[in-house]
Amino acid sequence: MSRQDRAIIGVLVEDMRAVGGNLNQIARALNASRSVAGSDLTGAIDDARAIAITVAAELSSMTKRAGAARRGEAA
Repeated sequence: MSRQDRAIIGVLVEDMRAVGGNLNQIARALNASRSVAGSDLTGAIDDARAIAITVAAELSSMTKRAGAARRGEAA
């Protein structure tokens, strides 16, 4: 991976950790029979979905660039 690809992955990992922390807090609250605002739950799920879509798109892009580089093509 290029330096730029590694930097992008690093940012996405940090975003995933933040979203994961939010989901864990919500899960703990629900497991303790505490109420969770629907907007908090929806927001956390939407954030997780957005990160997953971004990760998939970036990995696809990185894979295409790496393949083109191996074939000696311009990316």
